[in-house]
Amino acid sequence: MNRIVIPTEAKRSGGTCFCSALGHHPKNCHPDRSEAKWRDLLLLSAVQSLVMSRRDHGYYVYLVASISRVLYCGVTNNIWRRAEEHRQGKIQGFSADYNCKRLVWFERFQYVGNALSREKQIKRWRREKKVMLIVQTNPTWVDLSEEWREETAGPSTSLRSGRDDKF
Repeated sequence: MNRIVIPTEAKRSGGTCFCSALGHHPKNCHPDRSEAKWRDLLLLSAVQSLVMSRRDHGYYVYLVASISRVLYCGVTNNIWRRAEEHRQGKIQGFSADYNCKRLVWFERFQYVGNALSREKQIKRWRREKKVMLIVQTNPTWVDLSEEWREETAGPSTSLRSGRDDKF
């Protein structure tokens, strides 16, 4: 378990205390705080985590490719899970039939309607235009999800295209 160290100044100045993350009860750590203050702090924390989870939730349009570069376009609300499903061949249909397992491109959207519109737009494109889209951000067609499996638990910010739902 990692230990979190909070400088004494942060505790005195009302900074964030991570006592509960360390398994300590907040009252024992800061006896000067009243029950009402702790209730307010817990409520504020719950509201902030709810707002953050809504803000971080998104929808993804993605392209997966086979070794011979056959392309499949799809949409999902969990890019990490969907990339794993494609890699393991769990998605029945075109992508499994043509062995499309490498995530080569994706975009994040806040609203599902925008993601579905973008998916439909890309599916209408000719292959050359889809290839240009991939080459702009991933010229070697590496599997973007490979890094997630080895180092992180999800897509890193540096790999996201930075779309803001305007097209």
